[in-house]
Amino acid sequence: QYIQSNYPPPPVSLNELVDSMDLAVNRALSLDKDLMIILSEGHGGLPWAFLREYAYFKYDIEGYLVEFDQPLPLLTDGAVLVGDGKNDSRASLFSEGEFVYGNSMIALLPESDKFETNAQSILPWNFANNVNVLGFYIPSTQNQVTQGETWTIFMIMETRGPVTSSSKVYVHLVDRQGVKYAQLDQRGLNINQISSTQRYASQFELSVSNELPDEGNLYLNFGMYDDNGNVPLVADNGSTIDEVSRIQIRGLDESISIGPEGLQLLRLDVSSQIMQGVPLILSANWYTNKVLDFIPKLRWHIYDTNDDEVYIEDMDIFSNPLYEVWPKSVFVEEQYELRIPTDLESGNYIMDLDVFDSHQGKYNTIYSTDFNVLERERIFVLSDDVVQIQGVFGNKIEMLGYNLYSNEDSSEVQMYWRPIDYIDIDYKYFVHVRHNGEIIAQIDSMPQEWTYPTSWWSPGEIVLETVKLDISADLINDTSLSVGFYNPSDGERLTVTDLSDQLLQSDWIVLPQLNE
Repeated sequence: QYIQSNYPPPPVSLNELVDSMDLAVNRALSLDKDLMIILSEGHGGLPWAFLREYAYFKYDIEGYLVEFDQPLPLLTDGAVLVGDGKNDSRASLFSEGEFVYGNSMIALLPESDKFETNAQSILPWNFANNVNVLGFYIPSTQNQVTQGETWTIFMIMETRGPVTSSSKVYVHLVDRQGVKYAQLDQRGLNINQISSTQRYASQFELSVSNELPDEGNLYLNFGMYDDNGNVPLVADNGSTIDEVSRIQIRGLDESISIGPEGLQLLRLDVSSQIMQGVPLILSANWYTNKVLDFIPKLRWHIYDTNDDEVYIEDMDIFSNPLYEVWPKSVFVEEQYELRIPTDLESGNYIMDLDVFDSHQGKYNTIYSTDFNVLERERIFVLSDDVVQIQGVFGNKIEMLGYNLYSNEDSSEVQMYWRPIDYIDIDYKYFVHVRHNGEIIAQIDSMPQEWTYPTSWWSPGEIVLETVKLDISADLINDTSLSVGFYNPSDGERLTVTDLSDQLLQSDWIVLPQLNE
């Protein structure tokens, strides 16, 4: 029997390989470390696979066998590595090793805690196949990503139970606009790797494009896929979150502000002008160069030109309240929505950002900027030709009236609503057209074709909603039309009361003229 291979035989003798394995085994025994055999791609790895069996039968030592694209098991006490010294895919592992017999090399794999992630998030990424990605270990010699060079990084993984599918892992190096500068796919964990305490390192040798920008944000987009497609990210309850993870590895060189405990604000994007009613959306990029054992609190102030405060709100710096510790060297991108009063007068405003200093026990302003509120055309008087009808949805929205216009092909209904107060939720409305008890047409939508959600309405303004129906004038007179509102997040409808706050039997209002 012969081993068939398309690769030429290794240019070393069997005796040299055996001597190398003997030396590696004795090194492992003397240092009280495990033995790890690193295979190179192709024919060159085959002898080492057999030599693992040789070491087992001669020395009763069962070494780890790691193929050229397979994740490395990270061992508490490290390991003695042995393999082909010309294995380019593992060059970084043997960079401080020694050549022994032939082209063989021996090196030490550091203890598992030396592979501590230095590019990470606040919490690990949990994938549906029971594999967690803790982050990336970037060796100190690889801190800078350089154009046209190979960048070596390690994805650090662990299992939280039996691995349910064998997968591949991928990494893309991208900028803020999603432009890709490097990518690589590697083998992930196999379905039979089930240890819940073992960590693994998947090595990526990324060939970086010559077009990589010298400055600005850089990210690692990463994920997993198996024979069924992408392996999704899941929450603690098992629900799917996303398919692609992202971690920021580079930000702006200089921060725009320094907060307490070395907290750095690298960027804060604020719209220079917004329309009345629209929330103020802010995007921030944070960074800390040391571990924070607390999660900072933010306070937003908005002042008018007379220096009168028109808005204040406290919030966590993170949208996820589960975070308790901010690890060192972790970038965080967050978006904040400030629901400023929808009836705020048009004009210029100043916004201050405060961060709570736990040592001083107070908030300190770390950043200020201004923005402009543009006037929105609003109606506050109901025209005389409106057919008036009264009812209140959920003690939030008054039904004031409607108009109906029909021709031989279609009908148009104009409805008039008035918010009683500020509305926190973006409700959807529904219109049901019934004929002989059957719904023959219906509409579910956000007001004004999704352009004017209820949370943007100003108390007391009159909101006009126009609905077009493919129902002729002859048929529309034999129908009934009902209108209501509901919360799209749970489908719960707003109850309907009359102006005396008496609850009506239905959760919709019927436009009576259509019953005649």
